[in-house]
Amino acid sequence: MAATREVAADRADAVERFGDVVVDATARTVTRGGEPGTPAWLFLVGVNGIPALVLLGAGILDATGTWALTLLPSVPPSLEGSVFECRSFSTRPVLGDQPRKKGKQLLPQATFQGGFELIDSANAVIDIPDPCSPDLGTDCNQNGVLDSCDIADGTSQDLDQDGVPDECRLDIQVPLDFLTLQEALDFAVDGGVITVSDGTYTGTGNGHLDFGGKALTLQSEHGPAGCILELAGGTGFVFQSGETPSSVVRGFTLRNGRAPRGGAVYCSTGSPTIESCIFVGNIADERGGALYSLGSSVALRNCLFIQNVALLEHGGAVVVEGGNPTLRHCTFASNFAHPFFGKGGALYLASGTLAVHHCTFWGNFAGQGLQLFAEPGASLSVDWCDVQGGWSGQGQNNLALDPLFLDAPNLDFHLSPTSPCIDAGDPAFVPLPGETDVDGEARLQGNAVDLGADEAGP
Repeated sequence: MAATREVAADRADAVERFGDVVVDATARTVTRGGEPGTPAWLFLVGVNGIPALVLLGAGILDATGTWALTLLPSVPPSLEGSVFECRSFSTRPVLGDQPRKKGKQLLPQATFQGGFELIDSANAVIDIPDPCSPDLGTDCNQNGVLDSCDIADGTSQDLDQDGVPDECRLDIQVPLDFLTLQEALDFAVDGGVITVSDGTYTGTGNGHLDFGGKALTLQSEHGPAGCILELAGGTGFVFQSGETPSSVVRGFTLRNGRAPRGGAVYCSTGSPTIESCIFVGNIADERGGALYSLGSSVALRNCLFIQNVALLEHGGAVVVEGGNPTLRHCTFASNFAHPFFGKGGALYLASGTLAVHHCTFWGNFAGQGLQLFAEPGASLSVDWCDVQGGWSGQGQNNLALDPLFLDAPNLDFHLSPTSPCIDAGDPAFVPLPGETDVDGEARLQGNAVDLGADEAGP
């Protein structure tokens, strides 16, 4: 019979020893002894050096304490005559009628749960891992159980039968899969893409949205004109869990938000990417009518900021305090900070470093710095921009010419055909792969890139 081998001390308490198991590959049967009513099962991991989980059999010992099972066809003849001692770890239940980890039920056809060792007569040990251990595959929902086991025992659904739990699908649609944006964000995983159909989204679950640190993309299906977050006096997004540039918001209109700081977006430690969005009619009671960044390195690209207001302080549209944000190809028009005490009608930099490229600032108002204001010690660099009244600070290649918007009184801030902002950007500029303007059109269409959120066609 098989020689006995003691288990490591840290595992000894979790081991329940059963009798020896004899494999007869010629007769294609397995026989073992033990106490009547004892669960019995046999798995083998690794056949001829190839890792594989092979079920030999499972059942309950009969009244005589013996159990025989016809081997499955997958059992290799090379096992003939082998004698194994079976040790079952009792840290988890092992049969289908017993609850498993986290109260889940193991289905009858999945009759093994836990790990054990087979020790042959030469004292060679084969470690059998828990077949539901996430170490053996993917655990997309991070519950400590292999995805295939979650699907098999009903913990997760797999309606499209792709082998991936539905809650871990990389592609999610709102409202088809989830009615609210926050529900989708809660269930999505890193690398996922949430696509939101056209419509107006408001109320609980569609404001104060939190990525929870996940690196995923939340995007509208057809751009900001048709996909509106009606914030109705609340804020739109809160980034405060260490989000990175891989946390992306793309293609929404955020309107009528309100908060003490950052009427539509509040960034603190989180450094997301926000692109191709329209911020309109948002209010900060203090500062940052549309967006407030504290110690963040948020990236803003191809966005339009119009009619945002900082009631009592600074930054009619955007306020930056610390961090290293970047701002490129955005248009700021008709934003307002406090008319006496406010600084920076469009943008206020309190501290930190901010690089601004290819933007347009026109028709904004504040007590100091109608368009832009940077406090002493802060580093504001403005390059290849159109700034009403000009920009005398750090930077170069800036214009101070009326951008000739198509119909500003009716909030149409596209560039008219004669706009000086057309082809006025850096000739060496290369857009990111797939980058578009605020309307979803190609970012570079002429001899050089345009200034502002709109890229005029040829």
